[in-house]
Amino acid sequence: MSAAEWFHCHKPRPNARLRLYCFHHAGGGGATFFTWPDALPDWVEVHALRLPGRESRTSEAFCLDFGQMVAELLAAVDLSSKRFGFYGHSLGAAMAYGLARELRHRGAPMPSHFIVAARRAPHLPRRWASFHALPKSAFLARLQQVYGRLPDWLHSSPELVEHFLPVIRADLTLLETLEEQHQEPVLDCPILILGGKGDASVTLEELRAWCQHTTSGSVTVRAMEGDHLFPVNHRPALLRELNAFLAAASAT
Repeated sequence: MSAAEWFHCHKPRPNARLRLYCFHHAGGGGATFFTWPDALPDWVEVHALRLPGRESRTSEAFCLDFGQMVAELLAAVDLSSKRFGFYGHSLGAAMAYGLARELRHRGAPMPSHFIVAARRAPHLPRRWASFHALPKSAFLARLQQVYGRLPDWLHSSPELVEHFLPVIRADLTLLETLEEQHQEPVLDCPILILGGKGDASVTLEELRAWCQHTTSGSVTVRAMEGDHLFPVNHRPALLRELNAFLAAASAT
């Protein structure tokens, strides 16, 4: 599998100093980050994750094994030239951290920036029982209870529900069967930690606990307007925080 199939760069910037790998939330895709290059500095090149089973990869089977997925991502990340950073939203944060942990284990180059949104620290237990295998109606009800109101467009169309339900279920299978390891700090780079003020799935304390996973003294925590999907529903505010963080972290 080629790197381009896992990470899509909508707006290549050959002279960029930083490659930012972006990992989407459960049910999301690379299109989440389509407009990001226009809002970030021209020295940042955005590479957006595209998991199997969606967008241009609809003919492929979903990935349901977290370790296998990390191995695929490891082969897709270019470690040979530019500095690189990771951004991850919820499931994406777990993927980004799992990939960073594997890079550390192999003695490979590590990210110079790490941004986590809407995800508790890896060493903390989940506060609810797994529900990825529930029947459809119970699954949707539990999804909304844990992560907040589903998008209006999903409520309005049974066809869209039938289309996206397998994607969301597959992604939550990845997330809820993940056995996280946290024996020692993995990261040694500046971290930006973002959470929605109305996100019932993660508390501010659970976000701050990411501090335990880096040896860097540069950790920034921001409480944002919105719920679990604040990176989608409040994108301009998120991108302002990213711009400030990337500029400050790159100056050190």
